[in-house]
Amino acid sequence: MTQDEVLEGLAPFFPVVYETLESAWQSTLDFFDHESRPFDVFLAPGLLRWWAKQEFTRLQPILGDMAVEDLANNGLSLVYRQFRLRIWKTPDGQLPDSGQSLTRDAFLRQKQVMFGFMEEPLPVALNLAILWSVDQEQRMDPLKLVCTKADVAESAPIQVDWAYEIPHPAVAMETCSVDTDQASLGFESLETGEQEKGTS
Repeated sequence: MTQDEVLEGLAPFFPVVYETLESAWQSTLDFFDHESRPFDVFLAPGLLRWWAKQEFTRLQPILGDMAVEDLANNGLSLVYRQFRLRIWKTPDGQLPDSGQSLTRDAFLRQKQVMFGFMEEPLPVALNLAILWSVDQEQRMDPLKLVCTKADVAESAPIQVDWAYEIPHPAVAMETCSVDTDQASLGFESLETGEQEKGTS
């Protein structure tokens, strides 16, 4: 499956994941404000996962093509269409190492090991990671989609096949609006030119 095919298949999900994670992060920040507590860099990711998991679970019957996995510590794992997605926080925007986690290692080597789904998910064609991070002002950075290579020797390190910065829905809408305006201007210019030619 090519990168373009993956991006086309996930296109309807990108606005959903942005809205869900941004809302969960805002709820996390509001928690510390409401409790009048200092921001805790260790607790915050766990709170985001909890809020996000609640929203993904709520959206599951609405989207139809999505199944949410019930992982410990509110880990974020779901299947959307034919893609299995793991959502991880990263401090530097890079794919986190699998460490001692055999499950994460298997996922990153494109092995289909799934458990914890309430219902049997759709057949999975590809494992993908969505990475999130925040800047020094606690604002969420652009999300990244990462695809790792399959058929890598067990003794070899995980290898990234490709990575893609997911466009924010607001930016995508602005770009679409600009393209539409330009197309409209071009059409009007053409139409005006034809009218002028007809009256000359």
